[in-house]
Amino acid sequence: MKQLFFYSLVALFLWSCATQKTFSELGHIVFTDTDVFDNNLSESMSVNSDTITVIMVAPVSINKMPNRLNKWLSAVNSRGGQVEFSPKIESKSPTWLLGFLPMAYRFLRNELLYGSASNYNAKIFYKPESGLLEKVVFAKK
Repeated sequence: MKQLFFYSLVALFLWSCATQKTFSELGHIVFTDTDVFDNNLSESMSVNSDTITVIMVAPVSINKMPNRLNKWLSAVNSRGGQVEFSPKIESKSPTWLLGFLPMAYRFLRNELLYGSASNYNAKIFYKPESGLLEKVVFAKK
């Protein structure tokens, strides 16, 4: 009976080690427009990763950023973080600020999921000639 208990504990320990994500997995996330992406990014932020790079595997225009990614950037912005673009975007008028209002409202509904974003800034890398996103890096403040 003691042996069975011991072997069960060892198996449980090995299983838990196998299911934990490595530092590398928490620091690099592939963007997919799914709840899996939200959960992975939330988990990475919850363990206080210094930087988290979100990699785009399909062409994404900076002007048609997926709503899921917009929510994360809005969470960073509304919690006092900085969202910057690389290369810099020259703003001709402040009307772009109005685009953040609906995102801020949606963020409030999802407070629990995006709570860890308060510890991060975000930098968006894109190709200026095509406007396609390359990656987004969330960096701890």
